Amino acid sequence: MRKEFNTIKVTPLSPTLGGIISGVDIAAGVSDEQFAEIRQAFVDYSVIFFRDQQITPNQHIEFARRWGEINVNRFFQAVETHPIIAEVRKEADQKANIGAQWHTDHSYDE
Repeated sequence: MRKEFNTIKVTPLSPTLGGIISGVDIAAGVSDEQFAEIRQAFVDYSVIFFRDQQITPNQHIEFARRWGEINVNRFFQAVETHPIIAEVRKEADQKANIGAQWHTDHSYDE
């Protein structure tokens, strides 16, 4: 795994999987160099997390599109003002978790 990046910091969550990315403000915009390093961190760590990001739906969509075509989720209700975003929530009275033991989202989609 790559340990050093120029424009981001990655804190490993375990020796083999997962990294927390810091030093990036998605709302302010992600440079091409930052995005290249974020993509490499994804390759290196397989799962990446961005904590404490305050982004609008449009910023979320813009960042998602940099990864490729957005696969619109057909199983959850869309956000009314941004139909490309699915609203996934757990209500206070909902006791069971969806896929509590294990699941993957849309791995079967092309």
